Amino acid sequence: MKLLSRVFTVALGVWLAVLLGILVLAFAAGEEDRPLKPGTVLVMDLSLPMPDLVPALSPADLLQGASSGVPLHQVIAALEKAGKDKNICGLFMTGLSNHGWANLQALRRALISFKESGKPVHGSFTYLGESDYYLASLCDSISVDPLGVLQIDGFSLGTVYMAEALEKFGLQIQVTRVGKYKSAVESFLYSEMTPENEEQLRGILGSFQDEFFEVSSSREGCGEALAEIMATRGMVGTEDALAAGLIDKVQYWDQILDSLAEMSGEEEDGTFRQISMQEYAQPQSPSATNASIAVVFAQGVIVDGESSGGIGGDSLAYQLRQLRYTEEIKAVVLRVNSPGGSASASEVILREMELLKEDGKLVIVSMGNVAASGGYWIACKADAIVAERTTITGSIGVFGIFPNFAEAASRLGLHEEVVKTGPFADLESMWRPKSDLELQVIQSFVDGIYDGFLERVSDGRGMERDAVHEIAQGRVWSGEAALDRGLVDQLGGLQDAIALAKEKLGDADASVMYDLPELDPLDEILAQILEELPAPLASLKALPLDEVQLWLAPFQSQKGWQCWARLPFLINLR
Repeated sequence: MKLLSRVFTVALGVWLAVLLGILVLAFAAGEEDRPLKPGTVLVMDLSLPMPDLVPALSPADLLQGASSGVPLHQVIAALEKAGKDKNICGLFMTGLSNHGWANLQALRRALISFKESGKPVHGSFTYLGESDYYLASLCDSISVDPLGVLQIDGFSLGTVYMAEALEKFGLQIQVTRVGKYKSAVESFLYSEMTPENEEQLRGILGSFQDEFFEVSSSREGCGEALAEIMATRGMVGTEDALAAGLIDKVQYWDQILDSLAEMSGEEEDGTFRQISMQEYAQPQSPSATNASIAVVFAQGVIVDGESSGGIGGDSLAYQLRQLRYTEEIKAVVLRVNSPGGSASASEVILREMELLKEDGKLVIVSMGNVAASGGYWIACKADAIVAERTTITGSIGVFGIFPNFAEAASRLGLHEEVVKTGPFADLESMWRPKSDLELQVIQSFVDGIYDGFLERVSDGRGMERDAVHEIAQGRVWSGEAALDRGLVDQLGGLQDAIALAKEKLGDADASVMYDLPELDPLDEILAQILEELPAPLASLKALPLDEVQLWLAPFQSQKGWQCWARLPFLINLR
């Protein structure tokens, strides 16, 4: 009876939530129909998540006030629309930027286009780091709180080396890998960084820093001042930043609101006339009528099977297959933002990319913040690859990782007894180290997959195999360096990839659809309802996962032994 009572209670709660949601959505729909007033300021909070693909939030996330953000392509489209909208009088930016550098590049280009409309761009900040100033430098006026900080201390990438700690705990890690730069596992094996890893990381950081100093093109004289701060102090207060011409005003928030009200007109509640980017950026139809170009998103770690918080090989392959069967679709633009993952799942996706081409479809890849290892595997046979200058790509290599707890367990008086019918029956056991013969067998598979990777890149890029091997070996490249080495075809963002598709189709007016993964209908309804409801638990914040756990999570979710085409490390840019 208790169980039936609980089921009835849950059902009643869902029914009431749906009823309330219908009323809320109906009210919201009426609100959206109201036209903008002249003199409205578009407000863009840079802390708003702007991923390529907005993840579906669970009801629990929504009840806690979590925001899934606005897709980057919608933000870019909104800025283009705002530049032409007679009711939008200007743009106001605030908040801390926390976006990958490739996405920042695309956003900066969109802001430059908006400025060409002649409308003012103002910004107010309490803190400005490199990524913040990269965008803020485009403002006609930069205001900073009196106790604000401008922190320009350069770029760094950190990797924690755990070999000594693992040895103390009696944990042993065995690996199989190919490529002197495939540093995916070196933090488990060594106590310090290898020269090869340091070499590739310095190359990536150099591209990031070079791109950052593009700010000198939008704010006269700031390059020298920023370089001086980076070399001598790392950060300055507002008065020093003002004296160096890096900011324009030191203001409290109420003073900023007053100046915005003067520009736009004051509303009855005392605030300035405004609309947020979340409200202004309209969702683009996932199934535009008669579209001839489809944009598909591959975001996250590549895993076997269905998608679950990443890129499921079967799920993405199905999505591409449906487009192959859609006669109206003439071109597919695959937006890749992935560090790679399962080699077998990557091959499943690549096969569908090949079949698209065989059926006469044009296939273009747009690389986001990262498209490396398996992320490059699925891209390598496209008709053209477009990457940002700061895209992290390459990492053409393969590895396997095998922890065992035999020594640690023995210290606790634990050991495993196994009865088996074949010498390799307990190959996946973590209670013993792999034998030399077992490692040889596994290494042969790793070598074979690496050779296959080289062949696919060689075929897709029209390069000799030895030339691919020379720039492969697991090495990570920036998009700029990848262009020089023939791994990508041109620099640019998603919009540039779409423009390239139109050019190759010979149809400048070709319509575009954003082919988004299908949501469960009930989840979609609940998400809509909960997004409109108050968030009584908004103050509850989830604790961030440990970096090591984040890196290992995809491996733990897959069954059986696998070869991985995966980026060597978590990119934790500081």
